[in-house]
Amino acid sequence: MNGIRDTDAILKQNFAIFHKYRTNTGMLGRFRMYHYQKPVMIGEIVIKPGDWIFGDIDGVLLVPQQIAYDVLIEAEKNPAKETEIKKWVEEGIRPTEVVARGGYF
Repeated sequence: MNGIRDTDAILKQNFAIFHKYRTNTGMLGRFRMYHYQKPVMIGEIVIKPGDWIFGDIDGVLLVPQQIAYDVLIEAEKNPAKETEIKKWVEEGIRPTEVVARGGYF
């Protein structure tokens, strides 16, 4: 990832962006597109066209396209599971027992 500029304007638009640093240098005259819809590598992670990327303040998650539907089905179960875990904690069940019941922290 490169640096970004115009951070204030980006934030005012509620546009999510992840970056290493801020810079005042624009790309005008220095940008040339060679490819699109091609895999890219960031660190050791290959991101392919069609993959899903989610990010928030805690980090970024890549879901490969071929398993995206299965991940969605499993993720939709989380709110009910978290409600159950919260109930166990409120009842005073110890963390080790919560985990033994299939919960997590």
